[in-house]
Amino acid sequence: MPFDPSSFADISPLTLRVPLGIREAPTSLCSRLAAWNGRSMAAFCADMKIAVRSLLDGGTEALAKLAALGGIDLAELTRSAIRSPDPTQVAIGGERLAPSNMRRRWTRGCPACLAEDIAGRPDVGEAAPYGRTAWMVEAVRTCPVHRVALAHFDNPECHDGIDFTAWIRPHIGRLDTLAATAPKREPSGLETYLLNRLAGRAPGRALEWLDAMPLHAVISTTGIVGALASGDHRQKPTDDELHSSDGAGFEILSRGAVGIHEALDRRVRCARDGSGRFDVTAVYGELYEHLTRTADDPGYEAVRRAVRDHLLGNLPVGADEIVFGQPVGRRRLHSIKTAAWETGAYPSLLRTLLAAADVLPFDHESHTDDRVTFRVERAAAVLDQARQRMRLHSAAQYDDRPRLLPLRNPYEELPLPAAAKYANMSQRQLMTICEADLAKPCGSGRGMRRFRKIEKGSLYRFLKLLHENAVAENGRSERKLTDIPSAARLAGCSVPRLLELALDGYVTSLSRPADGGGYMSLRLDPEEVRYLVSGTGSGGLTVHDVAKRLRIRSDAVRGLARSGHLRSGENRYPRTGIRQTVFSEGDVAKFDLAFVALVPLAASRKAHVGSLRNELERMGIQPAFSPRFVGAIFYRRVDLPT
Repeated sequence: MPFDPSSFADISPLTLRVPLGIREAPTSLCSRLAAWNGRSMAAFCADMKIAVRSLLDGGTEALAKLAALGGIDLAELTRSAIRSPDPTQVAIGGERLAPSNMRRRWTRGCPACLAEDIAGRPDVGEAAPYGRTAWMVEAVRTCPVHRVALAHFDNPECHDGIDFTAWIRPHIGRLDTLAATAPKREPSGLETYLLNRLAGRAPGRALEWLDAMPLHAVISTTGIVGALASGDHRQKPTDDELHSSDGAGFEILSRGAVGIHEALDRRVRCARDGSGRFDVTAVYGELYEHLTRTADDPGYEAVRRAVRDHLLGNLPVGADEIVFGQPVGRRRLHSIKTAAWETGAYPSLLRTLLAAADVLPFDHESHTDDRVTFRVERAAAVLDQARQRMRLHSAAQYDDRPRLLPLRNPYEELPLPAAAKYANMSQRQLMTICEADLAKPCGSGRGMRRFRKIEKGSLYRFLKLLHENAVAENGRSERKLTDIPSAARLAGCSVPRLLELALDGYVTSLSRPADGGGYMSLRLDPEEVRYLVSGTGSGGLTVHDVAKRLRIRSDAVRGLARSGHLRSGENRYPRTGIRQTVFSEGDVAKFDLAFVALVPLAASRKAHVGSLRNELERMGIQPAFSPRFVGAIFYRRVDLPT
């Protein structure tokens, strides 16, 4: 049976009453009535048989009894009440919020507003200041009247944070000081928008896109979008940082789907040009995760639709993937990497074909395969062509008989499949060799057409020279030998680079079977190739090795190298382009004899680090280098007392 507010019509108002403030929270009114009548809020509610939990949740019976006792209009009190019929729902007036958007305890307020309350009603004393409902909304951090940041009031004696007057009582004497020192700032666009909607006022400009969303969706999305746009992902941002982030996010959302797309375009460009990952997590981050978690909430549908359209138009999402609980259905974009997976073609070959067809962006050469995207419909013909080509994976698919026989016609032209079979290699491997000018293609045209035919004489000369630089297998080698493509992969270099070393006679482990056998029959040691192409094993020490030897952190080693105190060199891995800092064994040994870091020095003397440093300072011994630039404290060994 629904509650009838008229059942409390016979309750006489209290003799000592306080007026209801503008947009005052019911818990604040209850606390002020209790204080003006000489009681705590808990004791007052117990005396008047008002359930505190029901008052916190905006229960109709508790609000009606409080309105009757205070002699105020129930409708006016209800308008500012925070109603929570269950733990998952919160509403203020007709606006729906989430529990995470609210502070259900008093923790902050505007000192200037509170000081004005006291000055306006000195007759009620400490019961004059009242708490505004808006102060309990997490996203409201600025007073729109005085243009100052809300202050946080601490009161260890008020444990529950519900009794407003008891909470603010210790700070009443210094409200004027707090108001004068409060940081000045303008309310963000989000704060102004929230306060207008909570007050039932129409926004100052057309915001139909936001007006159609519930407030909890506006608040959550604004904060996430603002953090993405500003690049601020700290776990505990400051109040000023949150204020700035909310303002930036609101400016984006206020422009609707267009604003979201422009902000995400910047994220895509940064992720594509950066060195990190290029996927949904890197570009959309917490926004994608939040919209996925709230896939059942229709309040986010407009944002979800805008982000989904942008995602499908900027990332290579497959047709069978699920985005926000819905199947993609049709792929819009491919990357070179996903197209290679789908067609079975080599990425480098696909890049060549797509570039020749003018499908790729102009700057594709500066990006890796996973970052180069293109429209599927524009590349349909090229992808169909790539699907028709077979990619062979193992040497078991080839005849391994000896083929290095004298040529009757060195200018004979072989079709690509026949030439690959003659050389005992895959067609893709043969094209790689031709691209490195180790064999001569004879086909006419550009792209794949020039590989249709291969000059047999050039292929013969390449294989003959390769076999002449190889030694015959004796079956007693202790090295772990493998074929040329596998050795290149394990050594971290390209096949043409490996073949260049082999043809120049640098690869001493290159061996051939006694009966010939062609390209895939040759074996070599990948460790030797790795040594030749990257310098690994040449005696250079890595940053980690030096840090372990000197017993310091890796960033301190880099600081020593950067500041020139420890000479360093650089190795470059050909295939990946990664550069590695290395140090000479002799240079590190000389440095270790001349200098010592504070931490290992304290460990060797069994002393506390701080105590040892203070003792050395008292003795006038200063660090050898500036710790600010090196990242660690070093001393000259000759300066230290024995």
